[in-house]
Amino acid sequence: MDSPTDFIPESLMYADKLQDVMAFLVRQPLPGYIKREYFFSWARSVNVRLKYQDVVFVETSQPQGEARR
Repeated sequence: MDSPTDFIPESLMYADKLQDVMAFLVRQPLPGYIKREYFFSWARSVNVRLKYQDVVFVETSQPQGEARR
């Protein structure tokens, strides 16, 4: 897996940005297993222990299309 900084914005590369990273990954049109790997890579980089339910949430998320008017 590439470095998370190649994909996740540098402004999110802090341990206190967990919720923001989750929201960022959920919005991405990527397969779940790739989102999971970026999430794991981010957590290792910023020294955060992830909760199982957070990993499942990110991995099973589907990107939401833009709102229709």
